[in-house]
Amino acid sequence: MNKRAVKPETTSTGSAEPGELLLSLSQIFIRSETADLGLAIGSALEALGRFADAESCFLLEFDSDLTTLSKRYSWFKEPPPATKITFDGFTAESTPRLLAKAAAGEELALSEIAALGSDATLDQAFLDSLSIGALLYQPVLVGGQIYGYLGFNQFSSGRVWGDREYSALTASSDLFALALERQQTYGRLGFHVSNAPLGVLEWDGNLRITRWSPKAEVIFGWTAAEVIGRNWSDWQLVHEDDAEAVADITDRLVAGDDLSNVLTNRNYTKSGDVITCEWFNSVLRDREGKVVSILSFVQDVTQIQRYQESLTSSRGELEQRNAHLEERVVQRTAELEAVTEDSDETAERLRLIQSAVDQIDESVTITDNQIEAPGPHIVYVNPAFTAMTGYSSEEALALTPRVLQGPRTDRAVIARLRRCLTQGRHFFGQAINYRKDGSEYFVEWHVNPVRDANGKITHWVAIQRDITKRKLADDLARVHREELAHVTRLSAMGEMASGIAHEINQPLAAINNYASGALRHIDRDQATVDDLAEAIRQVADQSDRAGQIIRRLRAFVTKRGTRRATHHINELIHETIALLETDIFKHRTQVELDLAPNDQLSPVHVDGIQIEQVLVNLARNAFEAMDDNPPHERKLKLSARPGTANNIEITVSDQGPGLTPSQRDYLFDPFFTTKDEGMGMGLTISQSIVQDHGGRLRAAPNPEGPGTSFHLTLPAANP
Repeated sequence: MNKRAVKPETTSTGSAEPGELLLSLSQIFIRSETADLGLAIGSALEALGRFADAESCFLLEFDSDLTTLSKRYSWFKEPPPATKITFDGFTAESTPRLLAKAAAGEELALSEIAALGSDATLDQAFLDSLSIGALLYQPVLVGGQIYGYLGFNQFSSGRVWGDREYSALTASSDLFALALERQQTYGRLGFHVSNAPLGVLEWDGNLRITRWSPKAEVIFGWTAAEVIGRNWSDWQLVHEDDAEAVADITDRLVAGDDLSNVLTNRNYTKSGDVITCEWFNSVLRDREGKVVSILSFVQDVTQIQRYQESLTSSRGELEQRNAHLEERVVQRTAELEAVTEDSDETAERLRLIQSAVDQIDESVTITDNQIEAPGPHIVYVNPAFTAMTGYSSEEALALTPRVLQGPRTDRAVIARLRRCLTQGRHFFGQAINYRKDGSEYFVEWHVNPVRDANGKITHWVAIQRDITKRKLADDLARVHREELAHVTRLSAMGEMASGIAHEINQPLAAINNYASGALRHIDRDQATVDDLAEAIRQVADQSDRAGQIIRRLRAFVTKRGTRRATHHINELIHETIALLETDIFKHRTQVELDLAPNDQLSPVHVDGIQIEQVLVNLARNAFEAMDDNPPHERKLKLSARPGTANNIEITVSDQGPGLTPSQRDYLFDPFFTTKDEGMGMGLTISQSIVQDHGGRLRAAPNPEGPGTSFHLTLPAANP
């Protein structure tokens, strides 16, 4: 069934040349919006069907387990013949032989149905019931996996398919695959945005709601049906005390004074509650500068603010209590140093300690100095220990502190505690402990030795402070930072959208050129095997390039939590340059890389996407700083060198006007910007990411001339 029966070229009535067909299909897909891809595919099927003079042209799609090949899109030259059933695709029950070959990715070609043979009676009966006399299908691969089939049907009579139909179908399947991969990529991006923990709203040029995501319904209470088409001032969405500031922000967006901005204000919910929200807004304009839409991401930060206020208050209170406690411990320790070494005096020393800590709110444990396994034994616990852990005083005296450890207790912290006990040093650390009922809680440990008059350690006093609420607040703040970083990446991709479209268009145009050239050689009987092999290699290279661009962008904007792994910094820098290709061309900037060899740079243990985000932000700031320079004075330099104290230092330098000392003082403050249209959040987020990785980000004058150098220091990964 896969042998080609060649028919002379004159059998096809299509008048277009093969190169013209591919150019037409490329233009259809390049000009189409992602949301209108179905219309574009319909137009492309018609162009392909008319070129091959086919009676119908189909795009079929496999289900996930390759058991059904369903009709996705179709075109008919004339209304199809009346049949007993409707053609919706192939299944294992109706066409077992055809579907088995299709699942294996084989080309399906029949010049007449009888060619199926006597062992395919089910397939033949099904095709006969549809009045299909001949078919030619080519597999379509998306992302290296089989997606479905593109092909022709001939009704009533058979047909011998010629080279014209084969070559057109083969070349076209690659263009359809690229278009479908683009649709899947943007579809996944839209899915992540719609399901993000941020509300997504879109407004037209008159500030009327055109999109209201499910998360927006959760935040505010109104459904999409209740708000679509309404201006934000038409109902009580914004708190009256903040309405003037919101009106000013929206006026600036519509007037073109801002491309994007960030605002925190109070809003009302449908039930009348007042909540605090953070808004991230950006505006999209057409070529004439008219507002196409305004996109807003919104997050309810009411609880985060409350946690932060509570955390600030709790930290102040804990610092006071800790200072008071340490003062009391020092006082009692001084008293104990005067006690003699005999056992009666040792008992008195413990009694004094117990009397000092009985009224303390923090959990206190006193153990002996037995360091070897099974470890120190508990000789005293105060009432706060009982309240915190659930163990009574009698139960605790039969235990060691190891009873508070569990499956999620950090073993590295326990090892460090053991070293401090062995060396007789003070210990401070945080860990997860377990109560008697098995529940977890976060604690902060202070462990101090108790010495006799000769300096010998007799006991250990451990203060255990519950910091669960503080950890939860820190986790909420971290999630908030990750959400803000993700929104910033989405905003950067929005600003780079035209360049991205141009970058994807280049390999598509190259594919068209190579395919057209090969077809012209074939039409003129001038093609050699080497010529065609080279053209096919070039088409494959450009197709892979387009796929790499899409995969790179998808990885950069995908919403995800922090994922740290070991990376070579040079690889991250090269990946960043690849992301910035369109900006480099747009700003006509020369890029100089001064990177030490990989064997001289220790790997770093970081979240690669977050570090790339920092480098992209620094580079794009540099491009904009040099826009007023003549093209020959626009140079971006990125260097990577081993730093001090086992660090790696990356430097991003520009030749712009530089920064004043006062600007450098406020450079990393939220909402501070030196640009007319800047949000003032890029460097703040970048510094937060770097500090979260244990590094440092600072700005200084460019030592090689005018401009600014940003120095990014990251700790090397532990060997």
